Amino acid sequence: MDPMIGMIFMLPFQWAPVDYSFCQGQSLRIQQYAALYSLIGSLYGGDQVNNFNLPDLQGRVPLGAGTSQVIPPGNFPLASHAGAA
Repeated sequence: MDPMIGMIFMLPFQWAPVDYSFCQGQSLRIQQYAALYSLIGSLYGGDQVNNFNLPDLQGRVPLGAGTSQVIPPGNFPLASHAGAA
């Protein structure tokens, strides 16, 4: 499968492959990453003018948006987080 912009991969390395970034909540410039910004906007922070943030998955795992019937039960909107590190 070819990767697409905005996909999150969990890898066992301590380094990011070329053209990839860690999901550590860092700020990116909108001009430099316009295609990614068009997909996630400022869901994870940023000033919506010059920069936006990536999600912060340090000590966490990705959580799909929607309603969960398992633990923890509840509704999880896009860009929400749950649990503790």
